[in-house]
Amino acid sequence: MPTPSVSTVATAIATHPRVFHRAVHTDFASRCPQALTLNKQPAAHEELVLAVVWALRTTVADTGEDNPTTIGEFTQAVISQLGTEHRRSDTDPAHYPLFARSLAAGVDAACRAALLPPNSAAQQAATSLLNQCCQTMAAAAHQADMAGYPAYTGGTVVEVDKRCRRFHVIRVQADAPVKHPAGGALAVCGELDPGVWRTLCPAFPANEYGQLEFHIPIPDIPGADAFITTPKVGDRWRIAAPYEPINVTLDSDLLLISAGAGIAPLRAITADVMMQATPPRIHFFVGADYPGELYDLLSLWHTAATSPLLSVVPVVKHDTDTWWVRPSEHSQPPRGLHVTRVGDVGQVAASFGTWEDRNIIVAGAPAEVDAIVSALTAGGTPVDKIQRLELDNRLPTARPL
Repeated sequence: MPTPSVSTVATAIATHPRVFHRAVHTDFASRCPQALTLNKQPAAHEELVLAVVWALRTTVADTGEDNPTTIGEFTQAVISQLGTEHRRSDTDPAHYPLFARSLAAGVDAACRAALLPPNSAAQQAATSLLNQCCQTMAAAAHQADMAGYPAYTGGTVVEVDKRCRRFHVIRVQADAPVKHPAGGALAVCGELDPGVWRTLCPAFPANEYGQLEFHIPIPDIPGADAFITTPKVGDRWRIAAPYEPINVTLDSDLLLISAGAGIAPLRAITADVMMQATPPRIHFFVGADYPGELYDLLSLWHTAATSPLLSVVPVVKHDTDTWWVRPSEHSQPPRGLHVTRVGDVGQVAASFGTWEDRNIIVAGAPAEVDAIVSALTAGGTPVDKIQRLELDNRLPTARPL
């Protein structure tokens, strides 16, 4: 067997994620039972493994060493940011030394499962690197605390607007202004469900009054997340960790294409662009399955009515609503708006041309974004003109094509 390296250890963890996580969780629960809420989020099981493997492999790539002794600058910067963000779950910096020992237990369990030599130099190096990551996170959290940087901002749900069966609009009044980039996202959780964070995109830019609006797709599955399906006026939320997954440039006109709740970040971008001194033209294709699921059409029409630079084209896959859609007046196309087109929103947009003179942003669920981008590129749209904003329940991500 070749001599193991830190990369070998990272592969062992990636190959045996359940073994690793079980060992970490069991050890940490015994050392710090009061911090169990930190591991409550189901996605954290997968994300812990991904984060550990990423840190080890990135350090190896940055240093060019098989068994590096210190984490690289890039890894350190990312880990520091995580340390600052994790305060939102009331993480105590004193927990990190304990968690470092638990990570060591996880590394040992994964190495044993992969039949690697016990307590090898590679295992010791990997354990040391992860200990450094914990020290970095603790230092960053302490520094943010000393600087008075808030871990999160509280907010109260002030309105729940059920626009149709599958899409609700939630308005939140934050206790203080919340900075976030137009087109970006915020991590949110309910105070009755600490440690379980979801990521939602505000539908308009940050403002001095702390007003926020989120568009929430309601899953068609039994037992779906109650935070998503049954928010109530008066609920208290925590709001933290702004993300900026895309870069909006105004050097040319914009083409925006949304599917489902993808309308929220694109509406925020539209409002932000319209406030610039010399805004570009915006062509906005709004896609939905049914006419009644064009749940924010009225808001867009009001914006378009005040700006000749904004053109809105509604697109639906079916020309009539099925019985369960339960539409509201917000989906009714008013006079003066483009006639609603029937078809796939990507194909309808592609039928207008290649859009090679536009900066293009596509937003929606990952599968919806894939379909739209495929239709555009098949129609001749240059791939380097397209940015993808993929929404899921954790983080909107922008990934290269």
